[in-house]
Amino acid sequence: MGADDKLSAQQTASILEPLQTALRSSPDPDICSLIINVWRASEGKPADRDVQELVECAALFPRNTDLAYRTAVFCAHNGYNGQAAKLIDKAVIFATDDDNRASLNELRSSLGVLPAVDLK
Repeated sequence: MGADDKLSAQQTASILEPLQTALRSSPDPDICSLIINVWRASEGKPADRDVQELVECAALFPRNTDLAYRTAVFCAHNGYNGQAAKLIDKAVIFATDDDNRASLNELRSSLGVLPAVDLK
């Protein structure tokens, strides 16, 4: 184990390798979520390409607002606020209820990003 009972860099890499291979061959929201969970449990920080891979996966499933939200939180926690804001803006379009929309807007507010124009 790494510091603070987190996964070490070596452990993280050994878990992520097959997940990232699977994601590249057959993008799936569940794999994307698993990768996010691994990074959350890791003492390491993702590289730009790791973040981009997750953002691209979330973009493939625009109606999956839970995945967009989780990926946006992941991006924000790792300093990628621009990517988080883009994910939120797209997810708000597909939010099916007020609670979902409110959660997305709350996350956007925490990033200090102006809300997207409501086209309704």
